[in-house]
Amino acid sequence: MSEPLDTTVGRPEANRPLWTKPLDKVAQRQDRIGALARWLADSFVLGCLLRFVRINGRDRILVMASQAFTAMIPLLIVISSFSSDNDALADGMVERFHLSGNGESAMRVLFTRPANAASALTLVGLVVLFYSTMALARYVQRTYQSAWDLPPVGIVGTLNSVLGLALLIGQVVFLSWLSGLVGELRGHQGVVILMHLAIASVLWLQVQYLLLSRRVPRRALVPGSITAAAGQAVVSIYSATWMPHIVSLNSVRYGVIGVTFALLTWLIVVCAGVVAAAVVSAEWAQRAELVPHRMPRV
Repeated sequence: MSEPLDTTVGRPEANRPLWTKPLDKVAQRQDRIGALARWLADSFVLGCLLRFVRINGRDRILVMASQAFTAMIPLLIVISSFSSDNDALADGMVERFHLSGNGESAMRVLFTRPANAASALTLVGLVVLFYSTMALARYVQRTYQSAWDLPPVGIVGTLNSVLGLALLIGQVVFLSWLSGLVGELRGHQGVVILMHLAIASVLWLQVQYLLLSRRVPRRALVPGSITAAAGQAVVSIYSATWMPHIVSLNSVRYGVIGVTFALLTWLIVVCAGVVAAAVVSAEWAQRAELVPHRMPRV
Protein backbone atom coordinates (compact mmCIF):
# COMPACT_ATOMS: atom_id res chain seq x y z
CA MET A 1 0.00 0.00 0.00
CA SER A 2 1.38 3.39 -0.93
CA GLU A 3 2.02 6.09 1.66
CA PRO A 4 -0.83 8.56 2.21
CA LEU A 5 -0.44 11.92 0.58
CA ASP A 6 -0.93 15.29 2.24
CA THR A 7 -3.85 16.47 0.12
CA THR A 8 -5.46 19.00 2.43
CA VAL A 9 -8.52 20.58 0.88
CA GLY A 10 -8.00 24.32 0.50
CA ARG A 11 -4.98 26.59 0.38
CA PRO A 12 -3.38 28.89 2.97
CA GLU A 13 -4.44 32.49 3.26
CA ALA A 14 -1.09 33.60 1.80
CA ASN A 15 -2.25 32.30 -1.56
CA ARG A 16 -5.23 34.61 -1.71
CA PRO A 17 -5.24 36.63 -4.97
CA LEU A 18 -4.14 40.25 -5.07
CA TRP A 19 -7.65 41.58 -5.63
CA THR A 20 -8.61 40.47 -2.10
CA LYS A 21 -5.79 42.48 -0.46
CA PRO A 22 -7.89 45.68 -0.08
CA LEU A 23 -10.56 43.65 1.70
CA ASP A 24 -7.94 42.08 3.98
CA LYS A 25 -6.56 45.52 4.79
CA VAL A 26 -10.00 46.89 5.68
CA ALA A 27 -10.58 43.81 7.86
CA GLN A 28 -7.76 45.00 10.16
CA ARG A 29 -9.86 47.96 11.30
CA GLN A 30 -11.34 47.72 14.80
CA ASP A 31 -14.79 49.08 14.00
CA ARG A 32 -18.02 47.93 12.39
CA ILE A 33 -16.60 48.30 8.90
CA GLY A 34 -13.67 46.11 9.86
CA ALA A 35 -16.01 43.54 11.43
CA LEU A 36 -18.11 43.48 8.27
CA ALA A 37 -14.96 43.07 6.14
CA ARG A 38 -13.76 40.19 8.35
CA TRP A 39 -17.14 38.50 8.02
CA LEU A 40 -17.07 38.93 4.25
CA ALA A 41 -13.46 37.76 3.98
CA ASP A 42 -14.35 34.55 5.81
CA SER A 43 -17.73 34.02 4.14
CA PHE A 44 -18.67 30.85 2.32
CA VAL A 45 -19.56 32.74 -0.86
CA LEU A 46 -16.17 34.43 -1.06
CA GLY A 47 -14.48 31.12 -0.29
CA CYS A 48 -16.28 29.50 -3.24
CA LEU A 49 -15.35 32.43 -5.46
CA LEU A 50 -11.68 32.20 -4.47
CA ARG A 51 -11.65 28.46 -5.13
CA PHE A 52 -13.34 29.04 -8.48
CA VAL A 53 -10.68 31.61 -9.43
CA ARG A 54 -7.86 29.37 -8.21
CA ILE A 55 -8.88 26.49 -10.49
CA ASN A 56 -9.49 28.87 -13.45
CA GLY A 57 -13.18 28.05 -13.36
CA ARG A 58 -14.16 30.29 -16.27
CA ASP A 59 -11.67 28.65 -18.62
CA ARG A 60 -12.69 25.21 -17.38
CA ILE A 61 -16.34 25.92 -18.17
CA LEU A 62 -15.55 26.99 -21.73
CA VAL A 63 -13.18 24.10 -22.42
CA MET A 64 -15.56 21.57 -20.89
CA ALA A 65 -18.45 22.93 -22.97
CA SER A 66 -16.44 22.68 -26.19
CA GLN A 67 -15.38 19.12 -25.38
CA ALA A 68 -18.96 18.23 -24.50
CA PHE A 69 -20.11 19.64 -27.84
CA THR A 70 -17.45 17.61 -29.67
CA ALA A 71 -18.56 14.46 -27.84
CA MET A 72 -22.30 15.12 -28.02
CA ILE A 73 -22.69 15.32 -31.80
CA PRO A 74 -21.01 11.94 -32.57
CA LEU A 75 -22.88 10.37 -29.64
CA LEU A 76 -26.26 11.57 -30.90
CA ILE A 77 -25.46 10.41 -34.43
CA VAL A 78 -24.42 6.95 -33.24
CA ILE A 79 -27.52 6.62 -31.05
CA SER A 80 -29.81 7.70 -33.89
CA SER A 81 -28.24 5.08 -36.18
CA PHE A 82 -29.95 2.35 -34.14
CA SER A 83 -33.37 3.76 -35.01
CA SER A 84 -35.16 3.03 -38.27
CA ASP A 85 -36.88 6.42 -38.05
CA ASN A 86 -34.88 9.08 -39.89
CA ASP A 87 -36.58 11.78 -37.82
CA ALA A 88 -35.89 10.17 -34.44
CA LEU A 89 -32.97 12.41 -33.51
CA ALA A 90 -34.65 15.58 -34.76
CA ASP A 91 -37.86 14.69 -32.93
CA GLY A 92 -35.94 14.13 -29.72
CA MET A 93 -34.14 17.48 -29.95
CA VAL A 94 -37.38 19.34 -30.75
CA GLU A 95 -39.13 17.71 -27.80
CA ARG A 96 -36.20 18.26 -25.42
CA PHE A 97 -36.06 22.00 -26.10
CA HIS A 98 -39.79 22.52 -26.69
CA LEU A 99 -39.20 24.04 -30.12
CA SER A 100 -41.70 25.34 -32.67
CA GLY A 101 -41.70 27.60 -35.71
CA ASN A 102 -38.33 28.65 -37.12
CA GLY A 103 -36.40 26.95 -34.32
CA GLU A 104 -38.09 23.60 -34.98
CA SER A 105 -37.53 23.88 -38.74
CA ALA A 106 -33.83 24.67 -38.32
CA MET A 107 -33.35 21.85 -35.81
CA ARG A 108 -35.00 19.36 -38.17
CA VAL A 109 -32.86 20.49 -41.10
CA LEU A 110 -29.74 20.01 -38.99
CA PHE A 111 -30.54 16.63 -37.39
CA THR A 112 -32.92 14.82 -39.76
CA ARG A 113 -31.13 11.91 -41.44
CA PRO A 114 -31.59 11.78 -45.25
CA ALA A 115 -33.68 8.87 -46.47
CA ASN A 116 -30.88 7.45 -48.66
CA ALA A 117 -28.08 8.08 -46.15
CA ALA A 118 -25.69 5.28 -45.27
CA SER A 119 -25.42 3.98 -41.74
CA ALA A 120 -23.85 6.46 -39.32
CA LEU A 121 -22.26 3.64 -37.34
CA THR A 122 -18.81 3.53 -38.94
CA LEU A 123 -15.36 2.71 -37.59
CA VAL A 124 -14.25 6.32 -37.93
CA GLY A 125 -17.35 7.51 -36.12
CA LEU A 126 -16.77 5.07 -33.26
CA VAL A 127 -13.13 6.13 -32.93
CA VAL A 128 -14.07 9.82 -32.84
CA LEU A 129 -16.82 9.08 -30.30
CA PHE A 130 -14.43 7.08 -28.10
CA TYR A 131 -11.68 9.69 -27.96
CA SER A 132 -14.01 12.67 -27.59
CA THR A 133 -15.91 10.95 -24.77
CA MET A 134 -12.70 9.92 -23.02
CA ALA A 135 -11.35 13.47 -23.28
CA LEU A 136 -14.55 14.88 -21.78
CA ALA A 137 -14.56 12.34 -18.93
CA ARG A 138 -10.94 13.04 -18.03
CA TYR A 139 -11.44 16.81 -18.13
CA VAL A 140 -14.48 16.67 -15.86
CA GLN A 141 -12.47 14.51 -13.47
CA ARG A 142 -9.49 16.88 -13.53
CA THR A 143 -11.83 19.75 -12.69
CA TYR A 144 -13.06 17.93 -9.59
CA GLN A 145 -9.53 16.94 -8.62
CA SER A 146 -8.38 20.56 -8.92
CA ALA A 147 -11.28 21.80 -6.79
CA TRP A 148 -10.41 19.24 -4.09
CA ASP A 149 -6.62 19.64 -4.47
CA LEU A 150 -6.23 15.93 -5.22
CA PRO A 151 -3.61 14.39 -7.55
CA PRO A 152 -4.54 12.05 -10.43
CA VAL A 153 -4.40 8.30 -9.85
CA GLY A 154 -3.51 6.94 -13.29
CA ILE A 155 -5.49 4.17 -14.97
CA VAL A 156 -7.77 3.73 -11.96
CA GLY A 157 -8.78 7.37 -12.23
CA THR A 158 -9.43 7.01 -15.97
CA LEU A 159 -11.75 4.08 -15.37
CA ASN A 160 -13.57 5.96 -12.63
CA SER A 161 -13.96 9.04 -14.84
CA VAL A 162 -15.58 6.96 -17.60
CA LEU A 163 -17.91 5.27 -15.10
CA GLY A 164 -18.81 8.65 -13.63
CA LEU A 165 -19.60 10.17 -17.03
CA ALA A 166 -21.62 7.10 -18.03
CA LEU A 167 -23.65 7.37 -14.81
CA LEU A 168 -24.18 11.09 -15.42
CA ILE A 169 -25.48 10.53 -18.95
CA GLY A 170 -27.59 7.60 -17.76
CA GLN A 171 -29.25 9.63 -15.02
CA VAL A 172 -30.10 12.43 -17.47
CA VAL A 173 -31.73 9.91 -19.83
CA PHE A 174 -33.51 8.18 -16.94
CA LEU A 175 -34.90 11.41 -15.52
CA SER A 176 -36.09 12.51 -18.95
CA TRP A 177 -37.89 9.19 -19.39
CA LEU A 178 -39.37 9.35 -15.89
CA SER A 179 -40.55 12.91 -16.47
CA GLY A 180 -42.46 11.71 -19.52
CA LEU A 181 -44.25 9.10 -17.43
CA VAL A 182 -45.59 11.64 -14.95
CA GLY A 183 -46.18 14.32 -17.57
CA GLU A 184 -49.89 13.58 -17.72
CA LEU A 185 -50.44 14.07 -13.98
CA ARG A 186 -52.30 17.15 -12.84
CA GLY A 187 -49.88 19.60 -11.29
CA HIS A 188 -47.02 17.51 -12.64
CA GLN A 189 -44.52 20.38 -12.80
CA GLY A 190 -44.05 20.42 -9.04
CA VAL A 191 -43.88 16.63 -8.94
CA VAL A 192 -41.26 16.56 -11.68
CA ILE A 193 -39.07 19.18 -9.97
CA LEU A 194 -39.16 17.40 -6.61
CA MET A 195 -38.51 14.07 -8.29
CA HIS A 196 -35.55 15.53 -10.18
CA LEU A 197 -34.05 17.00 -7.03
CA ALA A 198 -34.36 13.79 -5.03
CA ILE A 199 -33.14 11.32 -7.64
CA ALA A 200 -30.50 13.59 -9.15
CA SER A 201 -29.04 14.33 -5.69
CA VAL A 202 -28.56 10.63 -5.00
CA LEU A 203 -27.07 9.92 -8.42
CA TRP A 204 -24.80 12.99 -8.34
CA LEU A 205 -23.47 11.74 -5.01
CA GLN A 206 -22.19 8.61 -6.74
CA VAL A 207 -20.99 10.55 -9.80
CA GLN A 208 -18.76 12.76 -7.63
CA TYR A 209 -17.57 9.75 -5.65
CA LEU A 210 -16.39 8.13 -8.88
CA LEU A 211 -14.86 11.29 -10.34
CA LEU A 212 -12.76 11.66 -7.18
CA SER A 213 -11.74 7.98 -7.42
CA ARG A 214 -13.46 7.06 -4.14
CA ARG A 215 -10.98 9.10 -2.08
CA VAL A 216 -13.57 11.40 -0.49
CA PRO A 217 -16.30 10.07 1.84
CA ARG A 218 -19.80 10.39 0.46
CA ARG A 219 -21.00 12.52 3.37
CA ALA A 220 -18.54 15.22 2.29
CA LEU A 221 -20.05 15.20 -1.21
CA VAL A 222 -23.65 15.85 -0.14
CA PRO A 223 -23.51 19.68 -0.58
CA GLY A 224 -22.09 19.27 -4.08
CA SER A 225 -24.69 16.69 -5.05
CA ILE A 226 -27.53 18.94 -3.90
CA THR A 227 -25.99 21.88 -5.76
CA ALA A 228 -25.61 19.81 -8.93
CA ALA A 229 -29.19 18.52 -8.67
CA ALA A 230 -30.52 22.06 -8.19
CA GLY A 231 -28.45 23.22 -11.15
CA GLN A 232 -29.84 20.39 -13.24
CA ALA A 233 -33.38 21.50 -12.37
CA VAL A 234 -32.48 25.07 -13.38
CA VAL A 235 -31.12 23.79 -16.69
CA SER A 236 -34.39 21.93 -17.29
CA ILE A 237 -36.35 25.13 -16.73
CA TYR A 238 -33.87 27.04 -18.94
CA SER A 239 -34.30 24.42 -21.67
CA ALA A 240 -38.07 24.76 -21.60
CA THR A 241 -38.32 28.54 -21.34
CA TRP A 242 -35.27 30.26 -22.84
CA MET A 243 -33.83 27.76 -25.30
CA PRO A 244 -36.82 27.93 -27.73
CA HIS A 245 -36.28 31.70 -27.97
CA ILE A 246 -32.51 31.39 -28.45
CA VAL A 247 -32.79 28.66 -31.10
CA SER A 248 -35.48 30.55 -33.01
CA LEU A 249 -33.59 33.86 -32.83
CA ASN A 250 -30.28 32.31 -33.92
CA SER A 251 -31.89 30.39 -36.76
CA VAL A 252 -33.35 33.64 -38.12
CA ARG A 253 -30.05 35.52 -37.76
CA TYR A 254 -27.57 32.85 -38.86
CA GLY A 255 -29.59 30.07 -40.47
CA VAL A 256 -29.10 26.42 -39.55
CA ILE A 257 -25.64 27.07 -38.09
CA GLY A 258 -27.34 29.26 -35.48
CA VAL A 259 -28.74 26.10 -33.88
CA THR A 260 -25.21 24.97 -33.04
CA PHE A 261 -24.52 28.33 -31.38
CA ALA A 262 -27.60 27.85 -29.21
CA LEU A 263 -26.56 24.30 -28.30
CA LEU A 264 -23.09 25.49 -27.33
CA THR A 265 -24.63 28.18 -25.11
CA TRP A 266 -26.79 25.52 -23.47
CA LEU A 267 -23.72 23.36 -22.83
CA ILE A 268 -21.90 26.32 -21.27
CA VAL A 269 -24.77 26.67 -18.79
CA VAL A 270 -24.64 22.94 -18.04
CA CYS A 271 -20.86 22.94 -17.54
CA ALA A 272 -21.08 26.01 -15.30
CA GLY A 273 -23.30 23.95 -13.02
CA VAL A 274 -20.79 21.08 -13.00
CA VAL A 275 -17.89 23.36 -12.04
CA ALA A 276 -20.01 25.13 -9.43
CA ALA A 277 -20.92 21.79 -7.86
CA ALA A 278 -17.25 20.83 -7.59
CA VAL A 279 -16.32 24.17 -5.99
CA VAL A 280 -19.24 24.23 -3.54
CA SER A 281 -18.68 20.63 -2.49
CA ALA A 282 -14.97 21.12 -1.78
CA GLU A 283 -15.41 24.47 0.01
CA TRP A 284 -18.27 23.20 2.16
CA ALA A 285 -16.38 20.05 3.12
CA GLN A 286 -13.34 22.06 4.15
CA ARG A 287 -15.32 24.46 6.33
CA ALA A 288 -17.40 21.70 7.93
CA GLU A 289 -14.28 19.53 8.40
CA LEU A 290 -15.98 16.62 6.67
CA VAL A 291 -12.73 15.31 5.18
CA PRO A 292 -9.59 14.03 6.93
CA HIS A 293 -6.43 16.08 6.90
CA ARG A 294 -4.71 13.37 4.90
CA MET A 295 -6.60 11.45 2.24
CA PRO A 296 -4.91 8.32 0.87
CA ARG A 297 -4.29 7.55 -2.77
CA VAL A 298 -6.38 4.69 -4.18
